[in-house]
Amino acid sequence: MPRPDRKTVTRQVTLISDQVDPSTMPAAKRANAKARAAAKKKAKRAFRQPKSTVGILVTEELQTAIDSCRERVRNIAKMCRARNQKFRDPEFDLSNDKAMCLKGLEDVEGEELKPADVMRVSEIWDEPQFTIDGFSSSDVAQGNLGDCFFISALANVATIPGLLEKICVERDEQVGVYGFLFFRDHTWSPVIIDDQLFVQVPKYESLTPDEQKLYHNDPDLYNDVARKGSKILYFAKGKTENETWVSLIEKAYAKIHGNYAYLSGGRAMEAIEDLTGGICTQIPLTDVLDPKQLWNELVHNANRTRLYGCAIHGIDNERGLNTITKTHGLIASHAYSVIRAVEYNGKKFVVIRNPWGTGEWRGRWSDGAKEWTKEWLPALTYLQHSFGNDGQFVMEYSDFLRHWSVLDCTRLFDSSWVSSSIWVQLDNWTAMHPWTWGDVSFTISVPENTPAVIVLQQADRRYFEEISGYLVFAFDFVLFKKGSKEEIASSVRTQGWARGQSVEVNLEAGEYVVHVRLDSMMCKNANYMEEGATKWDRRILKRLMAQKAFAFSKAANFNIAYWEDVIPTTLDAVAGYDLTELEIQLVEKKRQEALRKKAMLTPQAELNEEAAMEVTDEPENVENSAEVVQIVEKTEEPTQEPPEAVDVPADSTLVVKEEGGDTQEPQIVHSDFMCDVCQVSPIIGVRYRCTNPEHPEYDMCQGCYDKKEHDPTHEILVISQPRSDEPVHTWFSCSICKCEPIRGIRYHCPRPECQDDFDMCEACRASTGHDPTHVLMMFQTPLTLEEIQGSMAAHEEHAEQITERAVHDSVACDGCSMNPIVGSRYKCMDASCPNYDLCEGCINKGIHPINHQMLRLETPKEAQHLNTGASEGASFVLGLRVYTLKSSVAVLGSQLKHGSLR
Repeated sequence: MPRPDRKTVTRQVTLISDQVDPSTMPAAKRANAKARAAAKKKAKRAFRQPKSTVGILVTEELQTAIDSCRERVRNIAKMCRARNQKFRDPEFDLSNDKAMCLKGLEDVEGEELKPADVMRVSEIWDEPQFTIDGFSSSDVAQGNLGDCFFISALANVATIPGLLEKICVERDEQVGVYGFLFFRDHTWSPVIIDDQLFVQVPKYESLTPDEQKLYHNDPDLYNDVARKGSKILYFAKGKTENETWVSLIEKAYAKIHGNYAYLSGGRAMEAIEDLTGGICTQIPLTDVLDPKQLWNELVHNANRTRLYGCAIHGIDNERGLNTITKTHGLIASHAYSVIRAVEYNGKKFVVIRNPWGTGEWRGRWSDGAKEWTKEWLPALTYLQHSFGNDGQFVMEYSDFLRHWSVLDCTRLFDSSWVSSSIWVQLDNWTAMHPWTWGDVSFTISVPENTPAVIVLQQADRRYFEEISGYLVFAFDFVLFKKGSKEEIASSVRTQGWARGQSVEVNLEAGEYVVHVRLDSMMCKNANYMEEGATKWDRRILKRLMAQKAFAFSKAANFNIAYWEDVIPTTLDAVAGYDLTELEIQLVEKKRQEALRKKAMLTPQAELNEEAAMEVTDEPENVENSAEVVQIVEKTEEPTQEPPEAVDVPADSTLVVKEEGGDTQEPQIVHSDFMCDVCQVSPIIGVRYRCTNPEHPEYDMCQGCYDKKEHDPTHEILVISQPRSDEPVHTWFSCSICKCEPIRGIRYHCPRPECQDDFDMCEACRASTGHDPTHVLMMFQTPLTLEEIQGSMAAHEEHAEQITERAVHDSVACDGCSMNPIVGSRYKCMDASCPNYDLCEGCINKGIHPINHQMLRLETPKEAQHLNTGASEGASFVLGLRVYTLKSSVAVLGSQLKHGSLR
């Protein structure tokens, strides 16, 4: 299936001629510069990760997403004007696909959403405007949906100038198209919507005769009076008449999470993260150590570098109490926004807002309370508050600490920060898995001292919560300096089952380890999918499956084969080319990637890469340093024409020249061999030969083999050399067809019951029925004359490998394809290579990244502790994100437990 083109990153290094000679620097500065350079080099080598997730500037990443969203909105508006039609969103069409936009797989009793009709913005208001006098927290009012967490977050974000302008990226109000951005799973995601909105007033034709009489049987009168203005909206609305931004941004948030029903219930702090890209923590007010320090933070940070919200825990219902009972007007389990903190005449006041727009505090200093004497009325100006049932109210700080349960704090980031992230998938989780450390760890390396915010977070499951699994997960983490048992910092688990946990810490240059403790709890039956499959709406289900696959695809160890049938192809992946061209391009691209990877992973390439790192490292903070490093990112353009057959002499290699005259590694050409799938001839690169008798002389090129469409039960030979270059096993003949010498791979059976010196060629190995229980030795490289001489002593030594050396049954070498591996087995422990093994002959050939740690296993017994967990169970995705200053970009790694640690 075609996928979006990946981006390639090129580095351009410019050195200014007047660069300062390090020898002229003071000794202390030279030592510091050398230490920083060494730390950077070590960090890059020890924890190398995909460049696309390293050092992303928070503001630059946002600007890239803004530009992309803006371009899409303008293009839609252009096409709509060309056909003289308003925009109708085919992915979230309220009028034509009402059920998909309103509900999930199952209706929750008592929470059914039943809007009466759908109208466009221009039908609801005569003079609609997206904003009137800008964004204001007092404009936000909740509708008939239990999304007070989002409405509270929206009101909170509106208090900081400029934030919502970045979220509401582009619009064309005449056409009815709007573009928004939300921060989802560590990435800014664009959402495009139209201007259709649900309303609670039905069409005139739906009224009963008695209801129609109330409007003198006049449809126009009914529409002008009853179906106009913010009052008729079913969901959130702006309190300023004719203002549309509140309703539209709620709709966009519903779209990115699947439908309106999925917005029912949530944590305000998580919605603030989605709106700002910030990091939220929750502080139980009973845990506050120093109230004065907290007050100073509220005064200096509220709605500047941090956003605050507050809530009261639900009342214990075991005593039969009403859980929505108000305490002095405050509602439990309801999110409120902290607008500001002000000290006046020695008293500390906190201004708070209810997202409903009504319902306020009725205690001391409430609107109209006896405390507001003539002496204190001037304080209203400083507090920027006025009396009225508008949802905004004032509390004294002492009452604030006494009545509220928790304070939510969101840390915002400016352009001085960068972020790095990595995701990993954890599988086979059961309800009885212990609450324990040691299932997953992460590594962090920073080249310089820096303040840091470390965030551990699950993938956002709101869209696919109904099929996310039968377990819910909780976690906390501890940070260690690598090699030390002393805890540096730990997350504070104030919420048992929150989406994420974080900690702020100052890091010194060096390497760190994050250890995670995981817990789980059953939330539904383990076979819930089978139970629901017969009654669920299949259209809704497949959308949920696609969203779950997208969330899991972020993991370094993501298995695309498992999700291939449910991941939809994006329009960007196919735009501009027909399917035949795309498939040809995909094969060519994979072939080139394989060749580049092969060249990149040679020992010489690793040395060149390390040398390039030394050259392209960022300039040190040294006085008068003049080294400038520029990173340019550009998209690889797909080829315009499909590849034609290459006419090359027999038994030759193809040398490809790149721009600038440099040559790539020669490409191997298998003359007279055509790919039986795509018909490309000759096959260039590795040739794959099927040995099954059902497919005689069946060959595949690299691209077609990578599609994994061939019968997986068939044995495939990997032929990396053309026929003329195939190894010739002199003095060895095939015991079946008697050909001599054997060409290509020689198979030898060392079992005593087989005749002495039993050998087979590739053709006989594929066609004969040799005893499948016999383990055959594969010889790709011929023995030398010296090895053969001396009564074939060397050959006998090779033959004795099966009986004298360890045989790792059912484990093949991913380098030379030896199956099974004989001798030492090397298993890759990197999370991105879940099933990668090398034999002792391939381990030192440079065919695998040198920064991946390999576990050496001398015998199969040593591997018995691997994969000892459950073979089936729940899966989830966990990500680490680290914010640091620009001068010290964090490089991350992830590790999964492969077996028992005891």
